[in-house]
Amino acid sequence: MVDAVQYGLKSQGILLTTLKRLRNFSLTSSNKLLNSIVNSTTLYGAGIWGLEHIEQLEKVQQCFYKKLLNLPLNTPTYFVRMVTSSTYIQLEVVKANLSFLKRILHSHPNTLFRKAYTKQLLLVQINGNTNHNWLTLTKYTFDKVELTEIWGNISVSVLAKTRAQLQKRLIQILEDADVAAMIKSLTTNP
Repeated sequence: MVDAVQYGLKSQGILLTTLKRLRNFSLTSSNKLLNSIVNSTTLYGAGIWGLEHIEQLEKVQQCFYKKLLNLPLNTPTYFVRMVTSSTYIQLEVVKANLSFLKRILHSHPNTLFRKAYTKQLLLVQINGNTNHNWLTLTKYTFDKVELTEIWGNISVSVLAKTRAQLQKRLIQILEDADVAAMIKSLTTNP
């Protein structure tokens, strides 16, 4: 994971240098370049490992925008997201995670891939809280958006039916957190 963040920061530095040389760039084109170059580097394989490292991944995106727009490093993340209309990194990681889960569920039951998943699922059910386990973190995502009941009988068809609902609920939770942070910053005495 540290490597992914480092690669993301390196590609970000190259992109920022190029954009600053141009001097005349739009935020829309910067967003597209961030998504195609920096995020693709940083989020490679994040469907497996990313749920545990959301904060570090978010910092890569935030750092890019703060440097691009010459904002102070202590600029709140909600403000940067509001100004840039950037996506939530957590949402991108969850999408990748659900795609990985779908791929596993779609695989033949006798493949090593599917057998490993079945064993890991059994361990999660027996041990409950197993830290640093992508499957446990995936289950926590379902819990976070109040879709726990679906987790018990997850399948390709169930995942297909609930994926949009899960993403929509996650976006709402993340937007609510941004609004709460904004209100808190406005009402806190300096």
